[in-house]
Amino acid sequence: MSLVMKQESIPAALLKTQLAAVLDAVSESGSPVLVTRSGKPIARLVPVDNENPLKRAVRFQRRPRR
Repeated sequence: MSLVMKQESIPAALLKTQLAAVLDAVSESGSPVLVTRSGKPIARLVPVDNENPLKRAVRFQRRPRR
């Protein structure tokens, strides 16, 4: 049996007015929040502690283009 949790989402216009509260909620709950515009996903707010360690390692190893 698998448990699938529905990801919380918030419209971008509401996020604009409630950013501090949403950031606090993401940080405290540890759960990501999907940001939508016109009902379509455009971004995801993810707590730093939940970031994929492999992606983080790859990002820090890349050198900036010149």
